[in-house]
Amino acid sequence: MSSAALPPNPNLEQLKKQAKSLLKGHRSADPASAQRLRQTLSHLSEQTDDEIFQTKFSLRNAQLVIAREYGFERWADLKRHVESRRATETMYIFT
Repeated sequence: MSSAALPPNPNLEQLKKQAKSLLKGHRSADPASAQRLRQTLSHLSEQTDDEIFQTKFSLRNAQLVIAREYGFERWADLKRHVESRRATETMYIFT
C-alpha cells in the first residue's frame, strides 16, 4: 500500500473529520470505504464488503486507517507529527 502525502500544513481537526467520514462510510456500507479498510487493515484484506460492514468498526479504528494511509503506524504517531509541525511553524512565526 502506498502512503498518501500529508498536505503542507496538516490540520489535526481535518484529519479527525476524515476519520469521522470514513466511519460514516462504513456505517452506510459505502464500497469505497470497504476498499480502504481492506487495503489498510491486514485482518480485513480477504473479507468481502458485506463481511467488512458486519465487522465492529469504531472511530478509533477509523483513525488508525487514516494514520496508516498517511504512512504512520498509529494515530498517536500521526497526531504527534502534526502537532510538532504546528509547533515548529509557530516558533518560526514568532522569531
